[in-house]
Amino acid sequence: DLSGDGEVKVEVSAIDNATETGNESDKAVYTFVVDTIAPAAPANFMPEQPTDGTMCENDGVYFVENIVPMFRWDRVTDNGTPIHYIFTITDSEDYIVEESTVPQSNFDTVRHKVNNKLPYGEYTISLVAEDAAGNRSDEIIVAVKIQVTIDLNKIVISDIKLVGTDQTTVPLNLGSTVAYTISGLPTNVAARSQITMKVTVNGQEAKVDEQLYKENNMTIEGGTENYYIIMDSDFIAQVIGTKSYPADIEVKVTLTNGINEKSATYTFWIESERLGFGFGKIRPVL
Repeated sequence: DLSGDGEVKVEVSAIDNATETGNESDKAVYTFVVDTIAPAAPANFMPEQPTDGTMCENDGVYFVENIVPMFRWDRVTDNGTPIHYIFTITDSEDYIVEESTVPQSNFDTVRHKVNNKLPYGEYTISLVAEDAAGNRSDEIIVAVKIQVTIDLNKIVISDIKLVGTDQTTVPLNLGSTVAYTISGLPTNVAARSQITMKVTVNGQEAKVDEQLYKENNMTIEGGTENYYIIMDSDFIAQVIGTKSYPADIEVKVTLTNGINEKSATYTFWIESERLGFGFGKIRPVL
C-alpha cells in the first residue's frame, strides 16, 4: 500500500521455467521511504546581534549598521529525515543577491553568515526548510535595512524659537511661527536618507507642508537644515483640545536612524483664548 507515508520494502527475484514451479533466485530487497509531508517552518529567524556593529528591530524591520550580518534560527527536525535550508536575499528591486543552501546543524541554533557585505539599502531575507524528498516548509521572511554608521551625537538640534522676536519676552498672536535648525547632518545622500524627523506639538504630529516647512535653499552638502512650524489657530485648537487657559504646548523634534534617536523639546504657553483671529498670546516658558 503506497497511499501513505512511511517505509516501503520491495523484493525482486527471478524464476526460470526449468521445473513446473520454476527455480527462484535469491531475492533482492530494496527499501525506500515515501515522504510527502513538509517539515515545519524554522522558528525565531532573525539577524544575530553583532559584536562589531549595531542592530535593532523597529516596526518589523531589522536595522543593521555597516557590517556583514549573521542570521540565526531554530533547528528543524523531521522524524530523522535529513534537513537543509534555502536562504535567499532579495534587494528592493527584486534582484536575488544571494541564494544559499545551508546544511543542518548539530546544535539547536543554526547560523548562516551572509556571503558578501551587502550594499546600503533595504532587503528581504527568506528562509525555508527542505527535506531529502524535496518537501519545503512555509517560507519565513524578515526585512533588513543595511545602514551607514551615523553618530547622532554629532547632530545638533537648536532651541525652538519664536520667529521675529527676542525669543523670550515679546508675545505673539497665534498664526505666527516657531523655528529651529538642525546642524551636523551627514553630507552624503545615502547617510542623510537614513535619518527621519518627527515633530509633535502636545503629542500630535505636525504634518509636512501643512504645519512643518523646510527652508528650500538648504543643501545636503551644507549639513544644516532650517525648519519652521506654523502655529495656526486650527492646529493649536486640535492640540489643546478641551484644556482651559492658560495652556502649555510642548514642541518636540525627534531624529532617528532606526537604531538610535535624539530629541529636543521646548514648551510655549497660550495665555488666553480670544474671539476672532487665532488664540491669545504665545510665549516661551522661561
